[in-house]
Amino acid sequence: MQSGLKRSAEGKAGPDDAITGALAEFIAGYGFNSIPPLAVARAKSSFLDTLGIALAGSIEPAARIVVDYLRGDPRGSSSVFGHGFKTTSRNAALANGTMAHIIGFSDFSVRNVLHPSVTVLPAIWAVAEETGVAGREVVTAHVIGVEISCKLGAVMTPEFSHRGFHPCAIIGAFGAAAASAKLLGLNRSSVANALGIAGIEASGIKVSLGSMSKAFAIGRAAENGVVAAELALRGLTGPVDVLEGRDGFFQTFGAGASGAGLISSLGRPPEFFSPGITVKPYPSCTRSHPALDAALEVRERYSVVPAEIEAVECEVSPEVTKVVKISNPRNPMEAKFSMEFCVASALLDGLVAIDTFTEARLADPNVRSLMSKVRTVAAPELTSRAPFAARVTVRTRSGESFSASRDRGPWEPDADNAALQRDQLLDKFRSCASRVLAPSKIEEVVEIVDNLEHEPSLYRLMDIVRQ
Repeated sequence: MQSGLKRSAEGKAGPDDAITGALAEFIAGYGFNSIPPLAVARAKSSFLDTLGIALAGSIEPAARIVVDYLRGDPRGSSSVFGHGFKTTSRNAALANGTMAHIIGFSDFSVRNVLHPSVTVLPAIWAVAEETGVAGREVVTAHVIGVEISCKLGAVMTPEFSHRGFHPCAIIGAFGAAAASAKLLGLNRSSVANALGIAGIEASGIKVSLGSMSKAFAIGRAAENGVVAAELALRGLTGPVDVLEGRDGFFQTFGAGASGAGLISSLGRPPEFFSPGITVKPYPSCTRSHPALDAALEVRERYSVVPAEIEAVECEVSPEVTKVVKISNPRNPMEAKFSMEFCVASALLDGLVAIDTFTEARLADPNVRSLMSKVRTVAAPELTSRAPFAARVTVRTRSGESFSASRDRGPWEPDADNAALQRDQLLDKFRSCASRVLAPSKIEEVVEIVDNLEHEPSLYRLMDIVRQ
C-alpha cells in the first residue's frame, strides 16, 4: 500500500511531511507586517529583559568557564557579551545562551512550561551580527522562534517534562533553528532541513536542575539552532518529517504525542500577543513566584518581624513541588529550586534578587534558622485556581497567624496586576546590566531596543554589550 505522497516538485507539504513541512512553510513565509503591534512591543520588552539577564550572567562562574573554553577560538564576527571579543556564531550562541540562563531570570511561558527567549535570542544575536540584518528582521525572527518553541511546548507538555526531559533545552533547539533560519533567509525546503537537523541534536534532562549544566544546556540549544540553520544553508539535509515521522520527535520524546492542531494555531495569534510571555520578577524557579509574592505580602501587610516567626506553611499546587523540591540546597544554583530558602529569604529581606543567591546568604545562620521553620505542602485543591497557585501562612511566637494567597506570579500577562509597567522592566534591566555596563551605556541600549525595528543592524548594540 502506498504510504502517502511525498513533497511535490513545487515544495508543498504532502501527508508524509505534513507537520514539519507546514511548520517550515510558516517560518519561511511569516513577515514583520503579520505581527500585531502588541506582540512587537512585548517582543522588544523580552529582548531588553533577556539582554540584561545575559549581561548580568556574563560575570557568573559558569559563564566564565564556558567563555574561557571558547576564548581560544576567536575567529568569527559574533560578540561574546561582557568579555570583549568576537568568535564564531555557534560559539557566541553557546556562550551568551549560558550567560542568559545561569541566574534563572529569563522569561517564561506558564502555559507551555518553558523559557522560550533564552534559547532563541542568543541564536539571533549571533546570526544577526554575522549577517548584518536589520532590526525589523530581528524582531520577526524573535517572534517566530518563540512561536515555534511555545507551540511545540503545547504539544509536548506537561507529560514530556514529567518524564524528566528539560523542555527549554530540547524544544529550544527548534526555536533557535527557526529564528536562525529566518535570519538566513532559508526557503521552505531548507527550513525543513534545519528543523530536522535541530531535532537530531536536541537533548536535555532535568537532573541538571541546580547545577551549572542547566544553563549550559540552554547555551547548547542556542548553538544547535545556529548550527542546524547554517548547515541547512550549505545543503546538509535532515529528516524533513522530524516531528511526525516514525521514530521522530513526537513519537520518541513525546511518547506518541499528536501534533493535531499545531499548524492551525501558528500565529493565530502569536504567543507574544496571547496568552503572552511572563517576564520574571525574581531570579528563582518560576513555580516559586506566587508563594514568594504571598510571603512578601504577609511581611509587608502585617509588619511581621522575622525573629518572631514560629512557623511558615507554604501550601502549593502539586505542580510546584515537582520542581521546587530541594529542601536543603548545597549551593546557590540549588537554592533557586528551594521553597524553604526562597521564602525564608523573602521574609528576612523583603525582596528576592540576584544577590539573594550567594554562598554567603546560603550559609547565613539567620537564613538557615528560618529555613528550618518553613514547611512546603502540596495542596491539590489549589490546582483548580492556577498551575502554580500558593497560600503562605506565617505563625508568630505570640500565636498570631497571617496568610496571603496568590494564584499567579505578579508579572504574568493574565494575572490581576498583569500589566508589566515600563519602570519595572527598566529597573530590572538597569539592575542586571549595571553589573557590566556604565550608566550611559545602559541608557543607550534602552534607546536602541526601544527603536529596534528601525535599526539598520545590531552592530551598534553589539559594540556596547561586547565590552
